[in-house]
Amino acid sequence: MHDLGYYSDRDIDLYRNQISSISPYTANFIDYIDPKLREIVTILCSKNYLPAYSCQGHSIVEPRYLVLAFGDLAQRNIFKKSLETLPSRHWIKLEELETLSIEKIRGRIHTWQSVEEETRGFNFLYCRNYKSYCFLKIVIAKDSHYPHGGNFSDIMSFYFKKIYFGAYNYFFREKATKLFAQDLQKAPFFLG
Repeated sequence: MHDLGYYSDRDIDLYRNQISSISPYTANFIDYIDPKLREIVTILCSKNYLPAYSCQGHSIVEPRYLVLAFGDLAQRNIFKKSLETLPSRHWIKLEELETLSIEKIRGRIHTWQSVEEETRGFNFLYCRNYKSYCFLKIVIAKDSHYPHGGNFSDIMSFYFKKIYFGAYNYFFREKATKLFAQDLQKAPFFLG
């Protein structure tokens, strides 16, 4: 999910109603994936991993990431350790998430739905019967954050750095995506 620190509460409520996942078993599923992540999502689906969310990063300051769903912590930990052995591991950042239903925004906890509702929804999407889900967020290149306050010069300094390093990151993000996809294609790990 995107960092929502710069939205008003009203915008957050509108955004919350738009959050959705698409089943990888849907006809033309790949057409719903951002073009710059299609190869990676296709490879992971072919290895039986379950994509939950993804975003290619639509500007130089937004991160490129995908989130995978797992039926238990052991599966996630095995996959995470496998990713940490890939040659492209230096280009990615891994973040363990216990739920996608609860998110901290501007210092406050927001709940989109109960964990039980989340589990029921993902079981429907994935044709599974798991008791719960856990997630792994894979950020390609570098993560992005927006300021949550400060004086004008702090904010301007932040945005100057964000644009400068964001542009640098944008060009390397393409290379990192390609290298990560190549490593995933060659990797022998599958979710049984």
